[in-house]
Amino acid sequence: MYLLILLICLICFLFVVYKLSKDDFVFLRKDISIETVFNTIFLCAPFALLLSRIFYIYFNPQAVFFTVLGFIAFPYFPGFSLVGGILGALLFIIIYALYRKLPLGRFIDFFSISLLASICLGAFIVFFGIPFSMKPYIALEFILFSLLLIIFWKFIRPFLSRGSLKDGSIGVLFLMFFSLISLAGNILKFHALRLNQENIVLVMLFLVSLAVFSFREFGGKLKLKK
Repeated sequence: MYLLILLICLICFLFVVYKLSKDDFVFLRKDISIETVFNTIFLCAPFALLLSRIFYIYFNPQAVFFTVLGFIAFPYFPGFSLVGGILGALLFIIIYALYRKLPLGRFIDFFSISLLASICLGAFIVFFGIPFSMKPYIALEFILFSLLLIIFWKFIRPFLSRGSLKDGSIGVLFLMFFSLISLAGNILKFHALRLNQENIVLVMLFLVSLAVFSFREFGGKLKLKK
């Protein structure tokens, strides 16, 4: 079941990436094919899964995970950290895009929207297979991530198409709101804001994303005013 959910989310991710990329004027101008986009995804996936597993073990240390079998056999000892996977994917894409001279911001934007869609689908599926005590936590995340997806797709993406928003800004906004929604979910889950490792990482991710977005969108304008 765990692997099946991951596979369904991956198919959703690939489909949304395809819809966003196939007629994108930036990709067409730079002669970037769908094959190049999908190759980037499949090269990125192992690195993202590795970081996701490492972060999960760091957030939830158990003796079984510190054995080779316990680390590798995730179908029997499941556990992945979404924030770890996102950071791993982001690190890989930055390095790979700079090396291949790909439009980094565009890739991050499209991958962020696609990941958001797969998160919504995954949360919807998981909701029906978890204990009742966990349902409010998952329901909150599903509702908030779904609203964020609608806002990104219907209202913010057109600004990107018209060039009114800088490439990469949607990705940064995704990181900001992902951090806030995940924190809200953790508060509901534990009935308090715990200063554990995961929440500390989420707070740091939000602050860094907020600083990057402010600098990208408003830094130049403030300089011009001076």
